[in-house]
Amino acid sequence: MSRTAVQIILAAHGTLGQALKESCDYFIGDSEYVKVCSLNEDEEIHEWERKLLSWVDSCPQTLILTDMLRASTTVHASQALRGRPDVELVTGVNLAMLVKAVQLASVWDVHRLARSIQETGKEDILYLRDKLEEKRN
Repeated sequence: MSRTAVQIILAAHGTLGQALKESCDYFIGDSEYVKVCSLNEDEEIHEWERKLLSWVDSCPQTLILTDMLRASTTVHASQALRGRPDVELVTGVNLAMLVKAVQLASVWDVHRLARSIQETGKEDILYLRDKLEEKRN
């Protein structure tokens, strides 16, 4: 018996979500589990939220990835967590996080996936000069 893959929703401003999805596709092929919910300047926030919540309700497990912690995408996407124990939200998405999420969406449950990609995001961000100087010493 195979388990249902985790649905991944990129909830971001403007074209960021689509650009991340396309970049992810470049590395690993078609990211079939990913939906992009872009918040555009002329869009009504409550309509955007309704669309996102309808996508969340369409899948047993959903991982929402947002662009910025203190932004409207995260504030409104966090509504999906209420009463939905199999929905997780991780903010500050980067390409390394998305690639890992897509690779493991059909293997891990949403909770393990969320924790793991949070760590991936942290590991992928560094000030490279410090790292290079550390290697020299």
